Amino acid sequence: MILEPYFYLIAIVSVFMHGMGKGGLIGAGSFGSLLAIPMLSIFIPPFQAVAILLLPLIFMDLSLIHI
Repeated sequence: MILEPYFYLIAIVSVFMHGMGKGGLIGAGSFGSLLAIPMLSIFIPPFQAVAILLLPLIFMDLSLIHI
């Protein structure tokens, strides 16, 4: 388990910015979606960073299908 508070801050910011970029926000959202995995890769391996970002994005897509 990762106990560094900076990891959780970076994880929340990267998931938020990647979701905004996926939602079509122009500017910081599209730039943030490019930087989400490299930002998380500072603390954890890249495959683990992709796995962390994948679950919220799948649930975002499922919620859009359900609405």
